[in-house]
Amino acid sequence: MKRHVAKSVNSHQHFLLRPPCLRVSVVLLTLLTGCTVHPRGELAARQEALAAGTPYAAPFEKRELPELQADAGPEELARYALLANGDVEAKYWAWRAALEQVPMAGTQKAGVEVSLETMITSGQSALADTTLRIANDAMNSLQLPTKLGTDAQRALHEAQAAGRRFDQARWELRSQVLTAYYDYALTAELARLEDANTQLLDMMAQVTESRVATGMASQTDLLKAGNETAMSRNAAAALRGKLPGERAALNGLLGRPGAAALDAPPALPAERDLKAGDAELLAAAAKNNPELEALAHDAAANADAIKRARLEYLPDFNVGISSDLAGVTQTIMGSVVVPYLRHEAIDAGIRAAEANLRQTEAMQRQTARSVAARILGDLAMLREAQRQTEALEKDLIPQAQRIVEASQTAYASGNGGMIDLLDSQRSILVLQRMAAEMRMERAKQAADLEGVCGGLPE
Repeated sequence: MKRHVAKSVNSHQHFLLRPPCLRVSVVLLTLLTGCTVHPRGELAARQEALAAGTPYAAPFEKRELPELQADAGPEELARYALLANGDVEAKYWAWRAALEQVPMAGTQKAGVEVSLETMITSGQSALADTTLRIANDAMNSLQLPTKLGTDAQRALHEAQAAGRRFDQARWELRSQVLTAYYDYALTAELARLEDANTQLLDMMAQVTESRVATGMASQTDLLKAGNETAMSRNAAAALRGKLPGERAALNGLLGRPGAAALDAPPALPAERDLKAGDAELLAAAAKNNPELEALAHDAAANADAIKRARLEYLPDFNVGISSDLAGVTQTIMGSVVVPYLRHEAIDAGIRAAEANLRQTEAMQRQTARSVAARILGDLAMLREAQRQTEALEKDLIPQAQRIVEASQTAYASGNGGMIDLLDSQRSILVLQRMAAEMRMERAKQAADLEGVCGGLPE
């Protein structure tokens, strides 16, 4: 019995140590099935993604977001939103998931299949009758490294496109937050203007009431003054009634409860100085617009898809190695998967990949034109808002103020009528509203330009 065990151990050692070609073949098969191709640029892309994802490293419930004061300004709100907004974070994790497709695409799909067969005769078997077989799994053939490299390169371009769309989501969110803040500030300013108008009308009603008592004004004038005051007070209340909804919309972009404390701005925010000219903005957009960058990576991925479709004409292969456990007989088997009978399907795949590339190129051209048109449109609206603001604040409003003062003087002295005084007061309120609206319109267009250009050049 001891001799039998010793013989078995020796035979096992013979199998492990004697046939070097078998051991080399096993190692080679293992390397082939475990092969992963990493394209150039993958490491840099991963480092970029990790750096961008620092705010999202911890689960949301465990993050320490900066404290947001109730009187926070637009820049503070925009920074907070980039940390807390779920839609933007979702784009980030889509980018990270796309990066993990790169090693998956660059790795052989075939695994190692190990099987053991033995022949039993009269209830007994010998090592020479037992065969160990190692091969790639039957469901997946081994692919040439060229195919794996092309697949990995295509996946990298797709991941880079996802990264640029994350950037686009960040710029879009910033623009949305600023626009919502400007709407909130404008409503608060219009309510303040209407409150001031109510106070003035109330004073006019008091003057009219004293004039009625002296016979210098009619009861009709008093009714008109009272009616104008009531209408102005109602308009102010209606404007203040819009503020909670606008606050909720802004808080929603910040990833906060709608009723979270956020004071209405006490004044219109300062205007941002736009130093860059048309040519500089167009050049900045052509270079930095995230959607154009994403489409460029999409086009590169489609070019890789064409290359990969053509590589389908190259065969795949299968490798198998077997040996009896006695180490006497070893067999190395190989086969090639000939693709030529599938030439119509391969040709169709190439044409489809070429069509996808043409589609992406068309989208690139149209997006570039749309971006340029959007910039020019924003600039036209911004400059028109600026022109109107200057005309209103430098000429029209001061002139209307002088008319109101003259009408008040004339009415107080009994030389003017109530209708003239009310008309002049309405006019100045309309002009003040327009000035506030034009200021915020200019700010909105500047925010949109910033997002389209991926940042405003200084």
